[in-house]
Amino acid sequence: IPKVVNKFGKYLYGRPAIPPLWSLGYVASTMTYTDADNAQSRLENFGVLCKKKHEIPCSGFYLSSGYTMDNQDTRNVFTWNLNRIPDPKKMFDGLHQFGINVLPNIKPWLLQEHTEFSRLEQLNGLIKDSETKSAYRQVFWKGGPGTYTTGSYIDFSSPGGFEFWKKNCIEKLLNFGADGLWNDNNEFEIDSADSLCGVTHKNDLAPIGLVGRSLQTFLMGVASWEAMREVDPHKRPLVVSRSGCLGIHRYCAQTWSGDNLTSWKTLKYNIPMCLSLGLSGWVSHGPDVGGFTGDVVSPELFVRWIQLGIYLPRFTIHSCSWKGVASNDSYDLDNTNEPWMFPEYVTDVRSLIEFRYQLMVLLHSLHIEAFLFSYPVARPLAFHYENDPNERSLNESFEFLLGSNVLVAGVFEPGADSVSVYFPGAKEKWFDIESKKVFAGGDIRDVSAPLRNRYGGIPVFVRNNSGLVLSGSKFENGVHVGRNDRNVYLCNEYDEFGDNNVELVWFEGKESEEDSIFLKITVKALGKPECMLLTHVDTELVSEQEDIPESKEKVLQKMEEICRFEQISVYGMNRPIACCPELAHSIVGESIVISTKHIL
Repeated sequence: IPKVVNKFGKYLYGRPAIPPLWSLGYVASTMTYTDADNAQSRLENFGVLCKKKHEIPCSGFYLSSGYTMDNQDTRNVFTWNLNRIPDPKKMFDGLHQFGINVLPNIKPWLLQEHTEFSRLEQLNGLIKDSETKSAYRQVFWKGGPGTYTTGSYIDFSSPGGFEFWKKNCIEKLLNFGADGLWNDNNEFEIDSADSLCGVTHKNDLAPIGLVGRSLQTFLMGVASWEAMREVDPHKRPLVVSRSGCLGIHRYCAQTWSGDNLTSWKTLKYNIPMCLSLGLSGWVSHGPDVGGFTGDVVSPELFVRWIQLGIYLPRFTIHSCSWKGVASNDSYDLDNTNEPWMFPEYVTDVRSLIEFRYQLMVLLHSLHIEAFLFSYPVARPLAFHYENDPNERSLNESFEFLLGSNVLVAGVFEPGADSVSVYFPGAKEKWFDIESKKVFAGGDIRDVSAPLRNRYGGIPVFVRNNSGLVLSGSKFENGVHVGRNDRNVYLCNEYDEFGDNNVELVWFEGKESEEDSIFLKITVKALGKPECMLLTHVDTELVSEQEDIPESKEKVLQKMEEICRFEQISVYGMNRPIACCPELAHSIVGESIVISTKHIL
């Protein structure tokens, strides 16, 4: 399977874009803030509540479309309700001061009330009616509870529509301080397959049913991506798209599983949805944690969802404005999925989100690996164990792999304090990161999974003769102070007659600058009866697209540009660690500390 996925990515649909590092942290979201009359104060207060009061790290915020809703409850893309948000730039600056990046929601249609509707129609920038050749009108959600109006989809395959979109992304959003763009509601549910769209820069027309609706979604992603590149050509663009087709992952780095429902079943079945996206090339994904719509989430389900969500590529807690409301004709703006919504669990939630930030070095590495080889970040068991005979490896995939070394097992039933885990690979052994117990591949075992006080939240295991890399565990006022520390945990169950060669590989890259040269770090050790002996810590530059510098001076310079850490601390996960004298820079407690000066 890895060979097939690599070839598909290399020769057919392209490599996935690498998202900026900040997008792999906790990125908050809710409709309720921007749907409120006092939206600006609620948004600016979010940073205070999150970082100062609750000391929870957060690096992004999805700005829902309520900021575009006028006094008639009409959501007009690229407009600002200045009664709700009197000073958009001040709003962006207020979140930026807490290290929170902002992604505004944008929708690919103009409602008939939009001030630009007639002008864009004249520019041939809207999908056309096949008979009248005027804009093809259909019913859209107007923006308020249970309200609808008519409008037209923007034609992104026309020069007028494409350039209109780019221009407004820049002038109405990015110039104010937006850090990413959130392409939403872009399935292009056009009623008539005979509706016309542009197919050349000469405004030639063809039926949308022939050209394909997904082309519009794809080009919407390209237009948003180009707008970001024009504003800052050196920055990794972050475009998040609800929909797409093969290849869109080259421009829209992230997606999610749509408007999910608050339920235990959703928590479980969002996993195969995400894993399928990863196999299709869209490797950076994740559901709305807590459930977007439906009933109010219970404390137990909320905690279990966060425990699972921190191991998926995209981690976002989100909710709609009608959550818990019996009908669709009213909103409840005080019912919001937030990390502190259950005071008795705030400490648990904070610890889980902090662990997410420790995982970011691994998540960033796996996104680089996806760029190089098209491998998913989160992988079904069959990706590495396609010959495993157990149906839980071949069919279900409710357990999943984070990279090749980490096995994650969620909890999907209320009241459960243990979970049945299948350990793939008949010759493998798996180490519980909390108890350090060893489980044999091919076994199905019940593993302790209490709601609280388990390291890592839910059962997580590391493959024998590999390891886990994390960043540091120090946080202050919601800021990850230890973000540039590198802690490596190696594991080996000594086998007198078996393989005791331990190896861990990860990749480092620039946080947000566009670059396709990366630093590959390889840590090797040899399992011995009494300990693990650290033998190698090697570095090299790797790239699929760019030429590696030839001179040693330029290689070192490039390595130093990429390398954000000064040392690597190596631990034995289950056994003492020792090392060759030439590798040790210093020994602190149970770890071996190696200076980057010695390995670059």
